[in-house]
Amino acid sequence: MFMTSKRKRPSVAAADKIPTPSPPPNSNGGHPLFCFQYLRDGFGIEDLSNDQQAKLALGLGTIARYSWQECTLAPKHSKIGTEVLDIKWIKRPRVLEFPEVSKYLVFRYTGANHPVIGVRDGNVFHALWIEREFGDVYDHG
Repeated sequence: MFMTSKRKRPSVAAADKIPTPSPPPNSNGGHPLFCFQYLRDGFGIEDLSNDQQAKLALGLGTIARYSWQECTLAPKHSKIGTEVLDIKWIKRPRVLEFPEVSKYLVFRYTGANHPVIGVRDGNVFHALWIEREFGDVYDHG
């Protein structure tokens, strides 16, 4: 004769109580997440050539594999490097969605002179402008 054991199944309520991991206190260990919600008219992905769109996808894919700390420590003209740019250098109207911002962050999606200019909020990089022609958004000096 076989004995069957009665195992208790977890209740649905218990399954709903999966603990949510808390975010790290310092987001420099996280990886860049790219948001395109606030791209300005005329400076979006659709305004780039097919070649530039491909380079953008490949470039941001490379950047996303590195931590914020690695990106901020890398040389600014490297494939993952960043640069902080004062708002006074921007030739375009101020972005109303980010009124408190006085500095923008720049990634170069080809590692050369094709910048994506935006705002960092934690691990999220909100892209505002993608330069299709050198000097369209700011004076490169």
